[in-house]
Amino acid sequence: MGGLSIGEMSAGNEGGSKERNLRVFYLNRILTSIGDYLVSPFLRVYAVMIGASTSELGFFTSMSSLSSNVLQILFGRLTDRLRRRVPLIVGLGIASSLIWGMVALAKTPETYIWLIVVRMLLVSAIFPASTALMGDLIPVNGRGVVTASINFWTSLGGLAAIVASGVVMTMLGDSSGVFAIPLVSAAALGVLAYVVLLAIKESPRRVITRRPILDVRSLVADVNVNPSFRSLCTTQALYVLAMSIAWPVFPVTMVKILKASMFDVSLASVASMVSSLIAQRFAGKLCDRVGRKPLITLGRFSFILYPVTYMFAPSIYAIIAVNFILGFPSALFSTALLVFLLDNTADDLRGELTAFYNLSVGLSGFIGSLVGGVIADYLLATMGLWEGCAALYAISAVGRFCGAYLVHKKLEEHRSYPSTLKMELLNLIERLGRYVKRRV
Repeated sequence: MGGLSIGEMSAGNEGGSKERNLRVFYLNRILTSIGDYLVSPFLRVYAVMIGASTSELGFFTSMSSLSSNVLQILFGRLTDRLRRRVPLIVGLGIASSLIWGMVALAKTPETYIWLIVVRMLLVSAIFPASTALMGDLIPVNGRGVVTASINFWTSLGGLAAIVASGVVMTMLGDSSGVFAIPLVSAAALGVLAYVVLLAIKESPRRVITRRPILDVRSLVADVNVNPSFRSLCTTQALYVLAMSIAWPVFPVTMVKILKASMFDVSLASVASMVSSLIAQRFAGKLCDRVGRKPLITLGRFSFILYPVTYMFAPSIYAIIAVNFILGFPSALFSTALLVFLLDNTADDLRGELTAFYNLSVGLSGFIGSLVGGVIADYLLATMGLWEGCAALYAISAVGRFCGAYLVHKKLEEHRSYPSTLKMELLNLIERLGRYVKRRV
Protein backbone atom coordinates (compact mmCIF):
# COMPACT_ATOMS: atom_id res chain seq x y z
CA MET A 1 0.00 0.00 0.00
CA GLY A 2 2.49 2.54 -1.21
CA GLY A 3 4.99 1.48 1.45
CA LEU A 4 2.67 2.22 4.38
CA SER A 5 0.75 -0.18 6.54
CA ILE A 6 -2.82 0.61 7.48
CA GLY A 7 -1.62 1.01 11.03
CA GLU A 8 0.76 3.76 9.92
CA MET A 9 -2.00 5.39 7.89
CA SER A 10 -4.28 5.54 10.89
CA ALA A 11 -1.64 6.89 13.26
CA GLY A 12 -3.09 9.63 15.41
CA ASN A 13 -6.63 8.42 14.78
CA GLU A 14 -7.47 6.62 18.03
CA GLY A 15 -5.41 3.52 17.31
CA GLY A 16 -6.94 0.07 16.92
CA SER A 17 -10.57 1.00 16.33
CA LYS A 18 -9.73 3.42 13.54
CA GLU A 19 -7.27 0.94 12.05
CA ARG A 20 -9.88 -1.82 12.02
CA ASN A 21 -12.50 0.47 10.49
CA LEU A 22 -10.06 1.50 7.78
CA ARG A 23 -9.36 -2.15 6.96
CA VAL A 24 -13.09 -2.81 6.60
CA PHE A 25 -13.44 0.26 4.38
CA TYR A 26 -10.59 -1.02 2.19
CA LEU A 27 -12.34 -4.39 1.81
CA ASN A 28 -15.64 -2.71 0.95
CA ARG A 29 -13.99 -0.54 -1.71
CA ILE A 30 -12.14 -3.51 -3.24
CA LEU A 31 -15.22 -5.75 -3.43
CA THR A 32 -17.32 -2.90 -4.81
CA SER A 33 -14.67 -2.19 -7.44
CA ILE A 34 -14.50 -5.84 -8.51
CA GLY A 35 -18.28 -6.01 -8.89
CA ASP A 36 -18.54 -2.73 -10.79
CA TYR A 37 -15.66 -3.47 -13.16
CA LEU A 38 -17.13 -6.82 -14.13
CA VAL A 39 -19.71 -4.85 -16.11
CA SER A 40 -19.04 -1.08 -16.21
CA PRO A 41 -16.41 -1.07 -19.03
CA PHE A 42 -18.88 -2.89 -21.28
CA LEU A 43 -22.12 -1.00 -20.60
CA ARG A 44 -22.14 1.25 -23.67
CA VAL A 45 -20.71 -1.45 -25.94
CA TYR A 46 -23.46 -3.80 -24.77
CA ALA A 47 -26.04 -1.10 -25.56
CA VAL A 48 -24.74 -1.05 -29.16
CA MET A 49 -24.93 -4.86 -29.29
CA ILE A 50 -28.64 -4.88 -28.37
CA GLY A 51 -29.44 -2.26 -31.02
CA ALA A 52 -29.07 1.20 -29.46
CA SER A 53 -28.71 4.09 -31.96
CA THR A 54 -26.30 7.01 -31.51
CA SER A 55 -29.11 9.22 -30.20
CA GLU A 56 -30.07 6.46 -27.74
CA LEU A 57 -26.41 6.18 -26.74
CA GLY A 58 -26.37 9.93 -26.18
CA PHE A 59 -29.54 9.66 -24.10
CA PHE A 60 -28.10 6.69 -22.20
CA THR A 61 -24.84 8.48 -21.41
CA SER A 62 -26.54 11.76 -20.51
CA MET A 63 -29.14 10.11 -18.28
CA SER A 64 -26.43 8.01 -16.62
CA SER A 65 -24.47 11.18 -15.91
CA LEU A 66 -27.50 13.05 -14.58
CA SER A 67 -29.04 10.21 -12.58
CA SER A 68 -25.71 9.33 -10.95
CA ASN A 69 -25.67 12.83 -9.44
CA VAL A 70 -29.27 14.02 -9.16
CA LEU A 71 -29.93 12.79 -5.60
CA GLN A 72 -26.56 13.78 -4.23
CA ILE A 73 -27.58 17.18 -2.86
CA LEU A 74 -30.49 15.68 -0.92
CA PHE A 75 -28.53 12.73 0.43
CA GLY A 76 -25.38 14.79 0.91
CA ARG A 77 -27.22 17.03 3.34
CA LEU A 78 -28.98 14.05 4.86
CA THR A 79 -25.72 12.24 5.60
CA ASP A 80 -24.31 15.39 7.25
CA ARG A 81 -27.30 15.28 9.63
CA LEU A 82 -27.07 11.58 10.51
CA ARG A 83 -25.25 10.45 13.62
CA ARG A 84 -24.16 7.32 11.73
CA ARG A 85 -23.50 7.08 7.99
CA VAL A 86 -23.00 3.31 7.55
CA PRO A 87 -26.67 2.11 7.72
CA LEU A 88 -27.68 4.50 4.91
CA ILE A 89 -24.75 3.40 2.73
CA VAL A 90 -25.46 -0.30 3.30
CA GLY A 91 -29.19 -0.10 2.54
CA LEU A 92 -28.77 1.87 -0.66
CA GLY A 93 -25.73 -0.16 -1.71
CA ILE A 94 -27.52 -3.50 -1.49
CA ALA A 95 -30.49 -2.13 -3.43
CA SER A 96 -28.24 -0.76 -6.20
CA SER A 97 -26.34 -4.06 -6.45
CA LEU A 98 -29.51 -6.13 -6.87
CA ILE A 99 -30.44 -4.09 -9.95
CA TRP A 100 -27.51 -5.67 -11.82
CA GLY A 101 -29.46 -8.92 -11.69
CA MET A 102 -32.49 -7.20 -13.21
CA VAL A 103 -30.33 -5.71 -15.99
CA ALA A 104 -29.38 -9.27 -16.98
CA LEU A 105 -33.02 -9.81 -18.01
CA ALA A 106 -33.27 -6.67 -20.19
CA LYS A 107 -33.76 -7.41 -23.89
CA THR A 108 -34.38 -3.95 -25.39
CA PRO A 109 -32.30 -0.74 -25.29
CA GLU A 110 -35.15 1.13 -23.59
CA THR A 111 -35.49 -1.34 -20.69
CA TYR A 112 -31.73 -1.59 -20.35
CA ILE A 113 -31.25 2.18 -20.23
CA TRP A 114 -33.94 2.82 -17.64
CA LEU A 115 -32.67 0.07 -15.33
CA ILE A 116 -29.19 1.61 -15.47
CA VAL A 117 -30.73 5.02 -14.73
CA VAL A 118 -32.50 3.67 -11.62
CA ARG A 119 -29.27 2.10 -10.43
CA MET A 120 -27.38 5.35 -11.00
CA LEU A 121 -29.97 7.19 -8.92
CA LEU A 122 -29.23 4.88 -6.00
CA VAL A 123 -25.48 5.26 -6.55
CA SER A 124 -25.89 9.04 -6.51
CA ALA A 125 -27.41 8.74 -3.05
CA ILE A 126 -24.54 6.54 -1.82
CA PHE A 127 -21.61 8.61 -3.06
CA PRO A 128 -21.72 11.64 -0.73
CA ALA A 129 -22.24 9.43 2.32
CA SER A 130 -19.37 7.15 1.29
CA THR A 131 -17.05 10.10 0.62
CA ALA A 132 -17.97 11.65 3.96
CA LEU A 133 -17.29 8.33 5.71
CA MET A 134 -13.94 8.20 3.93
CA GLY A 135 -13.14 11.67 5.27
CA ASP A 136 -14.06 10.49 8.78
CA LEU A 137 -11.77 7.46 8.60
CA ILE A 138 -8.67 8.86 6.87
CA PRO A 139 -6.22 11.00 8.86
CA VAL A 140 -5.62 14.54 7.63
CA ASN A 141 -1.84 14.14 7.54
CA GLY A 142 -0.79 12.10 4.52
CA ARG A 143 -4.28 12.17 3.05
CA GLY A 144 -2.85 11.98 -0.47
CA VAL A 145 -0.91 8.80 0.35
CA VAL A 146 -3.91 7.03 1.88
CA THR A 147 -6.23 8.04 -0.95
CA ALA A 148 -3.72 6.79 -3.52
CA SER A 149 -3.40 3.52 -1.60
CA ILE A 150 -7.17 2.98 -1.67
CA ASN A 151 -7.22 3.80 -5.38
CA PHE A 152 -4.38 1.33 -5.98
CA TRP A 153 -6.11 -1.62 -4.34
CA THR A 154 -9.51 -0.87 -5.86
CA SER A 155 -7.86 -0.54 -9.28
CA LEU A 156 -6.09 -3.86 -8.77
CA GLY A 157 -9.40 -5.52 -7.97
CA GLY A 158 -11.01 -3.82 -10.95
CA LEU A 159 -8.20 -4.99 -13.22
CA ALA A 160 -8.73 -8.61 -12.21
CA ALA A 161 -12.48 -8.21 -12.77
CA ILE A 162 -12.10 -6.75 -16.27
CA VAL A 163 -9.76 -9.55 -17.35
CA ALA A 164 -12.05 -12.24 -15.95
CA SER A 165 -15.16 -10.70 -17.49
CA GLY A 166 -13.53 -10.19 -20.89
CA VAL A 167 -12.20 -13.76 -21.01
CA VAL A 168 -15.53 -15.29 -19.98
CA MET A 169 -17.54 -13.29 -22.52
CA THR A 170 -15.04 -14.06 -25.29
CA MET A 171 -15.26 -17.78 -24.54
CA LEU A 172 -19.06 -17.68 -24.64
CA GLY A 173 -19.31 -15.77 -27.94
CA ASP A 174 -20.61 -12.40 -29.14
CA SER A 175 -24.33 -12.78 -28.44
CA SER A 176 -25.95 -10.34 -26.01
CA GLY A 177 -26.66 -13.21 -23.58
CA VAL A 178 -22.98 -13.49 -22.61
CA PHE A 179 -23.37 -10.38 -20.43
CA ALA A 180 -25.63 -12.24 -17.98
CA ILE A 181 -22.81 -13.98 -16.07
CA PRO A 182 -20.86 -10.77 -15.28
CA LEU A 183 -24.11 -9.00 -14.31
CA VAL A 184 -25.22 -11.68 -11.85
CA SER A 185 -21.69 -11.89 -10.42
CA ALA A 186 -21.62 -8.10 -9.99
CA ALA A 187 -24.91 -8.25 -8.08
CA ALA A 188 -23.62 -10.91 -5.69
CA LEU A 189 -20.30 -9.15 -5.04
CA GLY A 190 -22.04 -5.81 -4.53
CA VAL A 191 -24.33 -7.24 -1.85
CA LEU A 192 -21.35 -8.86 -0.12
CA ALA A 193 -19.37 -5.58 -0.23
CA TYR A 194 -22.06 -3.64 1.60
CA VAL A 195 -22.77 -6.38 4.13
CA VAL A 196 -19.05 -6.27 4.99
CA LEU A 197 -19.34 -2.54 5.70
CA LEU A 198 -21.58 -3.32 8.69
CA ALA A 199 -18.42 -4.39 10.54
CA ILE A 200 -17.36 -0.74 10.88
CA LYS A 201 -17.74 0.42 14.48
CA GLU A 202 -19.00 3.93 13.89
CA SER A 203 -19.09 6.31 16.85
CA PRO A 204 -22.16 8.58 16.90
CA ARG A 205 -21.27 11.91 15.33
CA ARG A 206 -22.07 15.27 16.85
CA VAL A 207 -24.43 16.90 14.36
CA ILE A 208 -23.47 20.55 14.00
CA THR A 209 -25.75 21.86 11.26
CA ARG A 210 -29.52 22.03 11.79
CA ARG A 211 -30.61 23.75 8.60
CA PRO A 212 -33.42 22.29 6.45
CA ILE A 213 -32.27 19.68 3.92
CA LEU A 214 -33.86 21.56 0.99
CA ASP A 215 -32.59 25.04 1.93
CA VAL A 216 -31.17 26.27 -1.41
CA ARG A 217 -30.08 29.66 -0.04
CA SER A 218 -27.80 28.11 2.57
CA LEU A 219 -26.39 25.73 -0.05
CA VAL A 220 -25.36 28.67 -2.24
CA ALA A 221 -23.81 30.35 0.80
CA ASP A 222 -21.85 27.20 1.68
CA VAL A 223 -20.49 26.93 -1.87
CA ASN A 224 -19.42 30.58 -1.95
CA VAL A 225 -17.57 30.44 1.37
CA ASN A 226 -14.57 28.65 -0.16
CA PRO A 227 -13.21 30.21 -3.40
CA SER A 228 -11.08 27.13 -4.10
CA PHE A 229 -14.10 24.83 -3.97
CA ARG A 230 -16.12 27.21 -6.13
CA SER A 231 -13.36 27.36 -8.74
CA LEU A 232 -13.16 23.56 -8.77
CA CYS A 233 -16.88 23.22 -9.50
CA THR A 234 -16.81 25.86 -12.25
CA THR A 235 -13.72 24.66 -14.10
CA GLN A 236 -14.55 20.96 -13.93
CA ALA A 237 -18.16 21.46 -15.00
CA LEU A 238 -17.09 23.40 -18.10
CA TYR A 239 -14.44 20.82 -18.95
CA VAL A 240 -16.86 17.90 -18.61
CA LEU A 241 -19.31 19.72 -20.89
CA ALA A 242 -16.72 19.72 -23.69
CA MET A 243 -15.50 16.22 -22.86
CA SER A 244 -18.92 14.56 -22.85
CA ILE A 245 -19.89 15.70 -26.35
CA ALA A 246 -17.80 12.84 -27.76
CA TRP A 247 -19.01 10.16 -25.35
CA PRO A 248 -21.87 8.83 -27.54
CA VAL A 249 -19.54 7.99 -30.45
CA PHE A 250 -16.71 6.27 -28.57
CA PRO A 251 -18.53 2.88 -28.50
CA VAL A 252 -19.67 3.40 -32.11
CA THR A 253 -16.05 3.73 -33.22
CA MET A 254 -15.01 0.65 -31.27
CA VAL A 255 -17.83 -1.61 -32.45
CA LYS A 256 -18.71 -0.38 -35.95
CA ILE A 257 -15.44 1.09 -37.25
CA LEU A 258 -12.70 -0.85 -35.43
CA LYS A 259 -14.82 -4.04 -35.10
CA ALA A 260 -13.72 -4.54 -31.49
CA SER A 261 -14.83 -7.63 -29.59
CA MET A 262 -15.69 -7.72 -25.89
CA PHE A 263 -12.20 -9.06 -25.27
CA ASP A 264 -10.72 -6.07 -27.14
CA VAL A 265 -12.81 -3.73 -24.97
CA SER A 266 -11.52 -5.47 -21.86
CA LEU A 267 -7.92 -5.16 -23.10
CA ALA A 268 -8.37 -1.40 -23.57
CA SER A 269 -9.62 -1.09 -20.00
CA VAL A 270 -6.87 -3.37 -18.69
CA ALA A 271 -4.19 -1.27 -20.41
CA SER A 272 -5.47 1.86 -18.68
CA MET A 273 -5.69 0.18 -15.30
CA VAL A 274 -2.20 -1.35 -15.48
CA SER A 275 -0.58 2.05 -16.00
CA SER A 276 -2.91 3.54 -13.37
CA LEU A 277 -1.75 0.92 -10.88
CA ILE A 278 1.87 1.84 -11.57
CA ALA A 279 1.12 5.55 -11.17
CA GLN A 280 -0.84 5.01 -7.95
CA ARG A 281 2.36 3.82 -6.28
CA PHE A 282 3.70 7.37 -6.28
CA ALA A 283 0.55 9.46 -6.91
CA GLY A 284 -0.14 10.13 -3.24
CA LYS A 285 3.38 11.26 -2.36
CA LEU A 286 3.57 13.39 -5.50
CA CYS A 287 0.22 14.96 -4.66
CA ASP A 288 1.43 15.86 -1.17
CA ARG A 289 4.72 17.26 -2.53
CA VAL A 290 3.65 19.36 -5.54
CA GLY A 291 0.03 20.09 -4.69
CA ARG A 292 -3.30 19.12 -6.19
CA LYS A 293 -3.74 21.73 -8.95
CA PRO A 294 -0.70 20.76 -11.10
CA LEU A 295 -1.85 17.13 -11.29
CA ILE A 296 -5.46 18.11 -12.03
CA THR A 297 -4.26 20.42 -14.81
CA LEU A 298 -1.94 17.76 -16.23
CA GLY A 299 -4.80 15.27 -16.35
CA ARG A 300 -7.15 17.66 -18.11
CA PHE A 301 -4.63 18.55 -20.83
CA SER A 302 -3.69 14.90 -21.38
CA PHE A 303 -7.33 13.85 -21.93
CA ILE A 304 -7.31 15.78 -25.23
CA LEU A 305 -5.51 12.76 -26.69
CA TYR A 306 -8.58 10.53 -26.33
CA PRO A 307 -10.76 12.06 -29.09
CA VAL A 308 -7.69 12.70 -31.28
CA THR A 309 -6.68 9.03 -31.07
CA TYR A 310 -10.20 7.75 -31.70
CA MET A 311 -10.39 10.03 -34.74
CA PHE A 312 -7.32 8.55 -36.45
CA ALA A 313 -7.06 5.07 -34.89
CA PRO A 314 -6.24 2.49 -37.61
CA SER A 315 -7.07 -0.42 -35.29
CA ILE A 316 -8.13 -1.25 -31.76
CA TYR A 317 -4.45 -1.47 -30.80
CA ALA A 318 -4.13 2.31 -31.06
CA ILE A 319 -6.93 2.65 -28.51
CA ILE A 320 -5.25 0.13 -26.23
CA ALA A 321 -1.94 2.03 -26.53
CA VAL A 322 -3.41 5.45 -25.71
CA ASN A 323 -5.34 3.96 -22.79
CA PHE A 324 -2.06 2.66 -21.38
CA ILE A 325 -0.27 5.99 -21.87
CA LEU A 326 -3.07 8.10 -20.41
CA GLY A 327 -3.54 5.76 -17.47
CA PHE A 328 -0.58 7.50 -15.81
CA PRO A 329 -1.91 11.09 -15.80
CA SER A 330 -5.42 9.75 -15.18
CA ALA A 331 -4.32 8.13 -11.91
CA LEU A 332 -2.55 11.30 -10.80
CA PHE A 333 -5.62 13.34 -11.73
CA SER A 334 -8.13 11.15 -9.87
CA THR A 335 -6.05 11.13 -6.69
CA ALA A 336 -5.43 14.88 -6.79
CA LEU A 337 -9.09 15.67 -7.53
CA LEU A 338 -10.41 13.63 -4.60
CA VAL A 339 -7.82 15.04 -2.19
CA PHE A 340 -8.55 18.60 -3.39
CA LEU A 341 -12.22 17.93 -2.68
CA LEU A 342 -11.48 16.60 0.81
CA ASP A 343 -9.16 19.54 1.51
CA ASN A 344 -11.78 22.12 0.60
CA THR A 345 -14.88 20.74 2.32
CA ALA A 346 -15.47 21.13 6.05
CA ASP A 347 -16.25 17.98 8.04
CA ASP A 348 -19.85 18.97 8.78
CA LEU A 349 -20.51 20.01 5.15
CA ARG A 350 -18.51 17.38 3.27
CA GLY A 351 -21.48 15.29 2.18
CA GLU A 352 -23.41 18.33 0.97
CA LEU A 353 -20.51 19.98 -0.89
CA THR A 354 -19.32 16.71 -2.43
CA ALA A 355 -22.86 16.25 -3.69
CA PHE A 356 -22.92 19.77 -5.13
CA TYR A 357 -19.66 19.18 -6.98
CA ASN A 358 -20.87 15.89 -8.44
CA LEU A 359 -24.20 17.41 -9.41
CA SER A 360 -22.49 20.29 -11.22
CA VAL A 361 -20.27 18.00 -13.31
CA GLY A 362 -23.14 15.52 -13.72
CA LEU A 363 -25.40 18.17 -15.21
CA SER A 364 -22.60 19.16 -17.57
CA GLY A 365 -22.15 15.55 -18.62
CA PHE A 366 -25.91 15.22 -19.11
CA ILE A 367 -26.12 18.26 -21.38
CA GLY A 368 -22.94 17.42 -23.30
CA SER A 369 -23.88 13.78 -23.94
CA LEU A 370 -27.44 14.64 -24.93
CA VAL A 371 -26.31 17.34 -27.35
CA GLY A 372 -23.50 15.10 -28.60
CA GLY A 373 -25.93 12.28 -29.36
CA VAL A 374 -28.22 14.58 -31.37
CA ILE A 375 -25.28 16.09 -33.26
CA ALA A 376 -23.87 12.60 -33.91
CA ASP A 377 -27.15 11.44 -35.46
CA TYR A 378 -27.09 14.43 -37.83
CA LEU A 379 -23.39 14.17 -38.71
CA LEU A 380 -23.46 10.42 -39.31
CA ALA A 381 -26.53 10.76 -41.52
CA THR A 382 -25.09 13.60 -43.61
CA MET A 383 -21.34 12.89 -43.62
CA GLY A 384 -21.03 9.14 -43.16
CA LEU A 385 -19.89 6.95 -40.27
CA TRP A 386 -16.17 7.77 -40.01
CA GLU A 387 -16.45 11.41 -41.08
CA GLY A 388 -19.33 12.11 -38.69
CA CYS A 389 -17.49 10.57 -35.73
CA ALA A 390 -14.29 12.44 -36.67
CA ALA A 391 -16.11 15.79 -36.77
CA LEU A 392 -17.53 15.24 -33.29
CA TYR A 393 -14.12 14.19 -31.97
CA ALA A 394 -12.60 17.39 -33.35
CA ILE A 395 -15.24 19.52 -31.62
CA SER A 396 -14.60 17.73 -28.32
CA ALA A 397 -10.80 18.02 -28.64
CA VAL A 398 -10.97 21.79 -29.13
CA GLY A 399 -13.38 22.11 -26.23
CA ARG A 400 -11.13 20.01 -23.99
CA PHE A 401 -8.14 22.22 -24.78
CA CYS A 402 -10.10 25.36 -23.86
CA GLY A 403 -11.39 23.70 -20.70
CA ALA A 404 -7.92 22.54 -19.64
CA TYR A 405 -6.53 26.05 -20.15
CA LEU A 406 -9.35 27.38 -17.97
CA VAL A 407 -8.40 24.88 -15.24
CA HIS A 408 -4.79 26.08 -15.46
CA LYS A 409 -5.77 29.75 -15.15
CA LYS A 410 -8.75 29.70 -12.79
CA LEU A 411 -8.46 26.77 -10.37
CA GLU A 412 -7.44 28.21 -7.00
CA GLU A 413 -5.18 26.47 -4.51
CA HIS A 414 -3.76 28.58 -1.70
CA ARG A 415 -1.67 26.03 0.19
CA SER A 416 2.11 25.93 -0.33
CA TYR A 417 4.05 22.73 -1.10
CA PRO A 418 7.73 21.75 -0.82
CA SER A 419 8.23 21.06 -4.53
CA THR A 420 6.81 21.62 -8.02
CA LEU A 421 5.85 19.23 -10.80
CA LYS A 422 8.71 20.55 -12.94
CA MET A 423 11.24 19.96 -10.15
CA GLU A 424 9.96 16.43 -9.59
CA LEU A 425 10.16 15.63 -13.31
CA LEU A 426 13.72 16.98 -13.54
CA ASN A 427 14.66 14.97 -10.47
CA LEU A 428 13.17 11.84 -12.05
CA ILE A 429 15.10 12.41 -15.30
CA GLU A 430 18.31 12.94 -13.32
CA ARG A 431 17.82 9.71 -11.37
CA LEU A 432 17.06 7.79 -14.57
CA GLY A 433 20.23 9.21 -16.13
CA ARG A 434 22.34 8.08 -13.18
CA TYR A 435 20.75 4.64 -13.33
CA VAL A 436 21.50 4.29 -17.05
CA LYS A 437 25.13 5.36 -16.52
CA ARG A 438 25.56 2.75 -13.79
CA ARG A 439 24.12 0.04 -16.00
CA VAL A 440 26.32 1.03 -18.95
